[in-house]
Amino acid sequence: MINPATQILTINLEDYFQLTPVSEIVPVSYWSRFERRVERNTEATLDMLDRHGATATFFVSGWIADAAPELVREVIRRGHRVAAKGYFHAFASELGIEEFESDARRAKQALERAGQEEVLGYRAARGGLDPNDHERFAALANAGYAFDSSVRPLGFSTPAPNTAFEVGVGKDRIIELPISAASRLGYTYPVGGGNYLRQLPASLTMPEIKRISNDPAQTLVFYFHVWELDPDMPRVNGISRINRVRQYRNLDAMRERIDTVLGGNTFASAETVLGLKPKSVAAQVVEAKKPEAVKATGEPLSLVVPCHNEAESIPFLDRTLNLLSDQLAGRYKLHYVFVDDASTDNTAQVLEDTFGKHDNVRIVSHAKNRGVAAAIMTGIEAAGTELVASIDCDCSFDPLQIDALLERLRPGVAMVTASPYHRDGHVLNVPAWRLVLSRGVSVIYWFLLNHKFASYTACFRVYRKSALSGITLTHGNYLGVAELLIRLDQAGKQLAEAPATLEARLFGRSKMKILRTITGHLGLIAATAMGRFVPLAKRDAPHAKALEKDRG
Repeated sequence: MINPATQILTINLEDYFQLTPVSEIVPVSYWSRFERRVERNTEATLDMLDRHGATATFFVSGWIADAAPELVREVIRRGHRVAAKGYFHAFASELGIEEFESDARRAKQALERAGQEEVLGYRAARGGLDPNDHERFAALANAGYAFDSSVRPLGFSTPAPNTAFEVGVGKDRIIELPISAASRLGYTYPVGGGNYLRQLPASLTMPEIKRISNDPAQTLVFYFHVWELDPDMPRVNGISRINRVRQYRNLDAMRERIDTVLGGNTFASAETVLGLKPKSVAAQVVEAKKPEAVKATGEPLSLVVPCHNEAESIPFLDRTLNLLSDQLAGRYKLHYVFVDDASTDNTAQVLEDTFGKHDNVRIVSHAKNRGVAAAIMTGIEAAGTELVASIDCDCSFDPLQIDALLERLRPGVAMVTASPYHRDGHVLNVPAWRLVLSRGVSVIYWFLLNHKFASYTACFRVYRKSALSGITLTHGNYLGVAELLIRLDQAGKQLAEAPATLEARLFGRSKMKILRTITGHLGLIAATAMGRFVPLAKRDAPHAKALEKDRG
């Protein structure tokens, strides 16, 4: 049985995009598109443990085990144990008992498949477990787990046991290793690492950790996350202010705090302390099937991607375009035109490093910043295909929605534009000011134009290149996106819109200047009203000449 005086070290092995604050705006289906940092963070964690001579139990999500099985094997090879942290990082309280047990079994199987070693421990992916929720503990026992470490004592009426205890129903019982906690003024709070060690003042945690570790009647259960050693992790937009504090605050200080705790204690894995010896699991021999090579066949389609200071977005875009290529394989032969609109960060270099070696990619650069619409027009001019799509570098319109646009590009249609305000469209986590501006101008354009659309300002579109012949924009910035639609409308071209989902950008900052854009739209609306009687091409001839001079 457990020796109460022994210190237990547990580590949550997960990536930054799986955490609760980020997962509130990022669906599981997007995980594969993010730059993975879990390998480098786990390697740094393993090196730290080696320096301190500590061994640990790593709680790993089943998704990570399937995505990076070699990482699970490396943890075991370095002398540590692996336990489960759910499969998809869901709140246990949001799952029914059967769903909960199924998720726990799936995670266990994934980890055993990756590590070829029996998995005996479990920790709730989010939110912890209520010690009185005996049904869930019984479900874990029934799924083959021997211990759990999901209880986090917190509150005025919650005790701080700091010792192992049994939980469950009847014969379906397991050992619970609660996160170490302390009590002050009748209030109990966790001190055993993680967010608590990072967020709370050291005066409230460090002395309590030392007190528990020195008390022979208590067991110190300490934990941290591998991403807490990564203060340079990408900052994801769209997270609420309080959640940004929750995820990013004090990351710079966390390595030193963890080092201090590891240096002052002798830690072992939960399995070692509990006297559990995981059995070897026979490797599942799966005959690897070579993926069938998909020929780049189908109708030629160029994707134009305007980029200005988008270095942070490009890794996510790269993985998204790989998925898009698979989605369209056999139907469209893809070509790419990336237009660097005089970026002042390292966008140009990242574009070259990421896409420069592909023979179906062309990278074009503007000598000076001319705006997103000008970049789109440059890309369309550089495209060698009749069918051209423009997409957002930040993926605020998921490029995988392009099928909906292509379906509406029927014979005779010159352009299809995406519309989040369509009755079948959606908007997710977008700032209210942007919605008010976009919806407001769209209502006005609706009255002025022949095509009655729900939205006129989206960059996500599909064009027939020949339909744009002779069109020159007077606005190179965001206004030019609406202007291009207006010119096509007034030229009598047939246009269409497709429902789409607009999301807040995940990386970097929006380049839109609010007041300038509002003022510009007012001027464009006035010009549009005049354009019903005076052809835009004639009225704006001087502007067109100036623009051509700039291009030269």
